[in-house]
Amino acid sequence: MDPLLVTLVVGLLAAPFATSITYLVNRKKNIADSQAAIAHGANTAVEAITSVLDSLREELEDTKKELALALLEIEKLRIQNEKLLAENKELYSKIHLLTQRIEQMNSEK
Repeated sequence: MDPLLVTLVVGLLAAPFATSITYLVNRKKNIADSQAAIAHGANTAVEAITSVLDSLREELEDTKKELALALLEIEKLRIQNEKLLAENKELYSKIHLLTQRIEQMNSEK
Protein backbone atom coordinates (compact mmCIF):
# COMPACT_ATOMS: atom_id res chain seq x y z
CA MET A 1 0.00 0.00 0.00
CA ASP A 2 1.12 3.47 -0.74
CA PRO A 3 2.48 5.32 2.34
CA LEU A 4 0.55 8.43 1.34
CA LEU A 5 -2.68 6.45 1.25
CA VAL A 6 -1.93 4.88 4.66
CA THR A 7 -1.23 8.30 6.12
CA LEU A 8 -4.45 9.62 4.65
CA VAL A 9 -6.51 6.72 6.05
CA VAL A 10 -4.87 6.99 9.48
CA GLY A 11 -5.42 10.76 9.44
CA LEU A 12 -9.10 10.33 8.51
CA LEU A 13 -9.60 7.74 11.24
CA ALA A 14 -7.63 9.74 13.82
CA ALA A 15 -9.47 13.02 13.23
CA PRO A 16 -12.79 11.95 14.84
CA PHE A 17 -10.91 10.29 17.71
CA ALA A 18 -8.79 13.42 18.31
CA THR A 19 -11.92 15.58 18.10
CA SER A 20 -13.66 13.38 20.69
CA ILE A 21 -10.68 13.53 23.03
CA THR A 22 -10.43 17.31 22.60
CA TYR A 23 -14.15 17.67 23.29
CA LEU A 24 -13.94 15.57 26.49
CA VAL A 25 -10.87 17.42 27.74
CA ASN A 26 -12.46 20.80 27.01
CA ARG A 27 -15.72 19.69 28.61
CA LYS A 28 -13.94 18.64 31.79
CA LYS A 29 -11.98 21.89 31.73
CA ASN A 30 -15.18 23.90 31.26
CA ILE A 31 -16.83 22.01 34.11
CA ALA A 32 -13.81 22.67 36.32
CA ASP A 33 -13.79 26.34 35.28
CA SER A 34 -17.53 26.58 35.99
CA GLN A 35 -17.09 24.97 39.39
CA ALA A 36 -14.21 27.34 40.20
CA ALA A 37 -16.31 30.32 39.11
CA ILE A 38 -19.25 29.12 41.23
CA ALA A 39 -16.97 28.60 44.23
CA HIS A 40 -15.44 32.04 43.77
CA GLY A 41 -18.89 33.59 43.37
CA ALA A 42 -20.15 31.81 46.46
CA ASN A 43 -17.12 32.97 48.43
CA THR A 44 -17.66 36.53 47.24
CA ALA A 45 -21.35 36.33 48.18
CA VAL A 46 -20.50 35.01 51.65
CA GLU A 47 -18.01 37.84 52.16
CA ALA A 48 -20.58 40.40 51.04
CA ILE A 49 -23.26 38.97 53.33
CA THR A 50 -20.80 38.85 56.23
CA SER A 51 -19.88 42.47 55.61
CA VAL A 52 -23.54 43.50 55.54
CA LEU A 53 -24.25 41.55 58.74
CA ASP A 54 -21.28 43.17 60.49
CA SER A 55 -22.53 46.58 59.42
CA LEU A 56 -26.02 45.77 60.66
CA ARG A 57 -24.60 44.58 64.00
CA GLU A 58 -22.75 47.87 64.41
CA GLU A 59 -25.89 49.84 63.56
CA LEU A 60 -27.89 47.72 65.99
CA GLU A 61 -25.40 48.41 68.79
CA ASP A 62 -25.49 52.14 68.02
CA THR A 63 -29.29 52.06 68.00
CA LYS A 64 -29.34 50.22 71.34
CA LYS A 65 -27.11 52.90 72.86
CA GLU A 66 -29.29 55.69 71.44
CA LEU A 67 -32.40 53.93 72.72
CA ALA A 68 -30.91 53.60 76.21
CA LEU A 69 -30.10 57.32 76.23
CA ALA A 70 -33.58 58.16 74.98
CA LEU A 71 -35.13 56.01 77.73
CA LEU A 72 -33.08 57.83 80.36
CA GLU A 73 -34.21 61.17 78.94
CA ILE A 74 -37.82 60.00 78.95
CA GLU A 75 -37.50 58.97 82.61
CA LYS A 76 -36.06 62.39 83.50
CA LEU A 77 -38.92 64.09 81.66
CA ARG A 78 -41.48 61.87 83.42
CA ILE A 79 -40.07 62.84 86.82
CA GLN A 80 -40.08 66.55 85.85
CA ASN A 81 -43.67 66.16 84.62
CA GLU A 82 -44.72 64.64 87.95
CA LYS A 83 -43.10 67.54 89.82
CA LEU A 84 -44.83 70.07 87.57
CA LEU A 85 -48.18 68.33 88.08
CA ALA A 86 -47.70 68.50 91.85
CA GLU A 87 -46.81 72.20 91.61
CA ASN A 88 -49.82 72.75 89.36
CA LYS A 89 -52.14 71.14 91.93
CA GLU A 90 -50.67 73.31 94.66
CA LEU A 91 -51.13 76.44 92.55
CA TYR A 92 -54.75 75.51 91.76
CA SER A 93 -55.35 75.05 95.47
CA LYS A 94 -53.84 78.48 96.24
CA ILE A 95 -55.89 80.08 93.45
CA HIS A 96 -59.02 78.50 94.86
CA LEU A 97 -58.24 79.83 98.34
CA LEU A 98 -57.47 83.32 96.96
CA THR A 99 -60.69 83.28 94.97
CA GLN A 100 -62.63 82.40 98.12
CA ARG A 101 -60.95 85.23 100.08
CA ILE A 102 -61.69 87.73 97.32
CA GLU A 103 -65.32 86.63 97.23
CA GLN A 104 -65.49 86.84 101.02
CA MET A 105 -63.96 90.33 100.97
CA ASN A 106 -66.37 91.44 98.27
CA SER A 107 -69.32 90.12 100.21
CA GLU A 108 -68.22 91.96 103.39
CA LYS A 109 -68.17 95.31 101.61
